[in-house]
Amino acid sequence: GAAVETVLPFSTGVIGEPLPMDRFERTIPLAAERLREDGWLDAAAAIATTDIVPKGSTRTADLGDRTAVVTGIAKGSGMIRPDMATMLAFVATDAAVAPDALRSMVDDAVETSFREIIERHGGDQKFVESGIDPDRLRADIQARLKVDRLIAEVTSKAKSPKQKELADFYRRNKSRFRTEEMVRAAHIVKHVEKGVTQQQARDAAESLYAKLQAGSSFEEIADSQSDCPGNGGDLGYFGRGKMVTEFENVVFDLDVGRTSGVFQTVFGFHIAKVLDRKPAGFRPFSAVKSDLEKEIMDERRTKLLEAYVDRLRESAKIEVPQPDDRSEA
Repeated sequence: GAAVETVLPFSTGVIGEPLPMDRFERTIPLAAERLREDGWLDAAAAIATTDIVPKGSTRTADLGDRTAVVTGIAKGSGMIRPDMATMLAFVATDAAVAPDALRSMVDDAVETSFREIIERHGGDQKFVESGIDPDRLRADIQARLKVDRLIAEVTSKAKSPKQKELADFYRRNKSRFRTEEMVRAAHIVKHVEKGVTQQQARDAAESLYAKLQAGSSFEEIADSQSDCPGNGGDLGYFGRGKMVTEFENVVFDLDVGRTSGVFQTVFGFHIAKVLDRKPAGFRPFSAVKSDLEKEIMDERRTKLLEAYVDRLRESAKIEVPQPDDRSEA
């Protein structure tokens, strides 16, 4: 087996934010059962997020009396700025190589990739012209990674909240999760605009309403004859205060499945249909649990980081340079 300190979990997301190790730990037994020597392609597919295809490569090299194998997999590419550093890459080999030599190889490979990215975006001159100094960029990336590692180390002791803590937090702050009454409505509209008088727009809307009364599909008319076509006229869910008052007064008084008559707003003449309705209430605990967990963890990490900074301040020796009292002759 491997020593605990030699195992490092990886994930895309916010740099420096500790990972939910309890989730990793629950899946370790299953992952161990599925281990096999030829599973690299499965691993490459597993780490892919926005990648279209798994990315991987294998090379062999003769080292005297034996053949060494080097295999690498990666996800993400072309990332330049530190706040876009979502690339993960893993390289493994059965060659007996000193750690310092491996680190040197990785540095060379990173530099090669860095140069390729710069050239792909126009070369050093383009970076200079845009105000981006490649050396400064590289230094900024290195500095940020150091800070991120320090933050991760300092905040790694933050404990995930237990189920009871989350439930208690939800009960104490339930008012934060209140939801207003919402309706989902669709509409057909004929605008009053240049070249179209108010009476012409009203007549056009009345004509479409007559077709609805005769059995025509609301969605088809909304897509083909409304002045705001598309998606069957569906406006999605909305609460009070999101639409003009005249529109809200009509749709909030309609039952689900019912269609209004022709009515006027500042935009023209409408026909509305209520597709669904959600009463006022509270978001359930299950829907906000993950958000609460993140909020509590962020608060705990912040406190750990603040305590660390306070300790640094207490132990810091600050020297203020004294002005030179000597005057010029």
